[in-house]
Amino acid sequence: MKNVYIGVDPDIRMLNAALLTGDKDKPVLQKVFIRRNKEGKGDEVVANASRMACRLVEDVIAALVGDTKYDDYDQIVTSVESQSMLHTQQMHKQGKKVNYDHIRRLSQVAGCLMGAFSNLSQRMVLVQPSEWKGQVPKHIHHGRIYSALNVGHRIAECKDGYGIPHVLTEYTDLSHDKINPGDFKDISDSVGLALYGCKEGM
Repeated sequence: MKNVYIGVDPDIRMLNAALLTGDKDKPVLQKVFIRRNKEGKGDEVVANASRMACRLVEDVIAALVGDTKYDDYDQIVTSVESQSMLHTQQMHKQGKKVNYDHIRRLSQVAGCLMGAFSNLSQRMVLVQPSEWKGQVPKHIHHGRIYSALNVGHRIAECKDGYGIPHVLTEYTDLSHDKINPGDFKDISDSVGLALYGCKEGM
């Protein structure tokens, strides 16, 4: 069975998705997409995110129907990162600054994204962070993701370094909103979620 894999790392302000094809032996990153959610705060920003989630799905659909190479794929599998309040509590106990209301809104946005992608996907999977990336630091994990995809990349020189493909336009040209290198702090997690679904044969 040939599948298309979509990865979604929920974010309140920058809804994003990654599209991947192939199998666990030869996964191929195709495109990444974002929709920026600039308006509102509190519950209003979540309500706006529900609309942006639908626009994000429309962007992915446009990419799929606009290229005949996707015609012979059997199903679309979408992996969305789940949110864990237990993990959040553990972080709080460790002295890390945790905004519980932010986590609540992020969980709501994850639900918006799940609903939006459910009509497009034959299979939806919620994945705990500990399941798909464990405790591996971001700069190491992102390097592994892009190496597995044979994508040339660099690691951003910052505290929590993240992976950035060398040639952005190869993957970002179909995104409705312009993608900047800094956006890959989140987008690379979406790429990793899509790769996880592929490697696990979901």
